[in-house]
Amino acid sequence: MQQDDFQASSPEPNEDPLFEILERARLNGFTPMLWGPPGVGKTQRVKAFAKSRNLHVTTLAVSQIDAVDARGLPSIFNGRTIYNRPSWLPREENCVVFLDEFTNGSPPVMRATYELVLEHRIGDHVLHPSCMVICAGNRPEDRAAIQPLPLPLTNRLWQIDVAPELSLWISYAESRQFPRVIVDFITLYPEFLYTKPNANAGADSAFATPRSWESVATLLSCVGNDRLDFEQVRGFIGSKAAREFLSFIRIGQSLADLKAQFEDPASMGAAPPWEEFQHLVGYICSELREVHHHASHGTARKSTSSSGLAHNEVLDMVVALTKHLDQDRIEFLIREVIQVSDLARDHRGLRNALQSTGEAN
Repeated sequence: MQQDDFQASSPEPNEDPLFEILERARLNGFTPMLWGPPGVGKTQRVKAFAKSRNLHVTTLAVSQIDAVDARGLPSIFNGRTIYNRPSWLPREENCVVFLDEFTNGSPPVMRATYELVLEHRIGDHVLHPSCMVICAGNRPEDRAAIQPLPLPLTNRLWQIDVAPELSLWISYAESRQFPRVIVDFITLYPEFLYTKPNANAGADSAFATPRSWESVATLLSCVGNDRLDFEQVRGFIGSKAAREFLSFIRIGQSLADLKAQFEDPASMGAAPPWEEFQHLVGYICSELREVHHHASHGTARKSTSSSGLAHNEVLDMVVALTKHLDQDRIEFLIREVIQVSDLARDHRGLRNALQSTGEAN
């Protein structure tokens, strides 16, 4: 293949980076296999891609059909067996056939769909050349009772890992009018957007995903902040995320409140309550995470946080904040900042502040 034969695509500004991959697959006849844990938005992102390209999407949940559904009902015609076109197989042009839960189908169903994946056909029934097939499934470590893919099939698919995208989730949550407290919490603590499943049973088996946060948003809209309790929230996102989220609600701080405290630390007093202070530190760390590149890329000083501040400007404000804090809070703040900022460890002002507490190392 000549280099010019490979058709590339130009991503739109602020577009989901997965869209560019799927568009390249569509233009070049590849079949993507999207791997990811439950609830991270594989289905929603495929549908959003199809909508962005004006493509009709047909979703087939492979785990919920049998081989006859996939293959089509047999009939006798002129003394020979033929298979009728499955009702789900589209006839139109410019379409996406999305084989969701692909790795959860029974072996007979998966065998029936291999022909569609490899040749874009089911028996005599062929997809239009402008259509594409996309597969998605869970990984072995997700404990989703998956079927392993045969190596010859694996070798013919474009293997793509899918993970939650914080900025995309925030845009989605705002477009769906999630309660602001949820968006603010995940902005401060992105590690709770997705938490790994655990081996517990009952309510403790829950874990946080973009999908389960949408359930929390629905619950919160129904009952309100005052009536939301630990057991209700834990049932969707697990114990640890529920405790942190309810603490954030109880304190009642918004991003705007935390930003004001950071910009005017004298307003807090020397010893703000620990819960309030921990959320302020979370806000500072979220500002530092917004810096586009770490110092290792040589561009950290040119990039800015969500407030328009350069990396070192945020660190300088941290130094100013330490002048209004007691020793314990200074040590906690600087330890957390060093975890997210490559420049913090060598920042002279922060080193001096830490030395003043007797914790220079």
